[in-house]
Amino acid sequence: MTTAFLSSGRLTSRWRFPPGVIALLAATLLTLAAPAAAAAEKTPAAASGVDGAARCATLSDLDLPATKITAAALVPAGTFNAPTAAPGGANTFELPAFCRVEATSEPAVNFEVWLPIEGWTGRFNGVGNGGMAGSISYASMAYALNRGSATVSTDTGHTTSDVPFDASWASGRPDLIEDFGHRALHLATVQGKAITAAYYGRRHDFAYYTGCSKGGQQGLMEAQRYPDDYDGLLVGNPANDWTRFYAGAHLWYSLATLAEPESYLPPAKLPALGAAVNAACDELDGVAD
Repeated sequence: MTTAFLSSGRLTSRWRFPPGVIALLAATLLTLAAPAAAAAEKTPAAASGVDGAARCATLSDLDLPATKITAAALVPAGTFNAPTAAPGGANTFELPAFCRVEATSEPAVNFEVWLPIEGWTGRFNGVGNGGMAGSISYASMAYALNRGSATVSTDTGHTTSDVPFDASWASGRPDLIEDFGHRALHLATVQGKAITAAYYGRRHDFAYYTGCSKGGQQGLMEAQRYPDDYDGLLVGNPANDWTRFYAGAHLWYSLATLAEPESYLPPAKLPALGAAVNAACDELDGVAD
């Protein structure tokens, strides 16, 4: 299920939707206010070419609390090769020209802000992570940028290893756990808005958040702890209540399927299992898809 929150300075309304309307809801949330586009046209954004590059470069000197901007550079329109990709995801995207800002907030919260050189809609779009996070969500940022939004993403304060769901970074570091749980996205959002305002010479018109799984949990934390960060949040399949979630789900099925060779489910059997689950459960939400 997906939960959408709309806010006007604070949390005001909540709905739950079946998956069949998620795509429509996402489009609606990201185009709620037509005046935003008109306002963006009336307020000159950073110009293309030399002016856009010059504006972007000046962001390196921006003074932000407990935050250091490590790079600010103009990325020309065309193919962008992201440094990392989500497991099984793409790391190459076709993008318009944008100002790419890389920054770090104490103690180790890395984040990036992407700012369209032309056609900014006045929207600011924060995007969430997946799994144990640990990397910038470049694919989600690319989608937001192609829709004309300024966008921000964070690694939540640690970097991933080659081991899936490795949480060794959290051992003895309650500060990093707090960053992962809620603080990192809030910091990136606040600083991302400041960077956006510095670049365009005005604040954003509307701020929206989109995230699923770990990103869904991040969205719930934003709504509960930092309701002023976003005007609307699209929260999909939130992976919250982590202690029970991992002990009762991830740990249980690992023990159940890996305890002995006879209990292991080989890949060849997974399609049959998936088909049986879909046949039994697909229409429970009222939509056959």
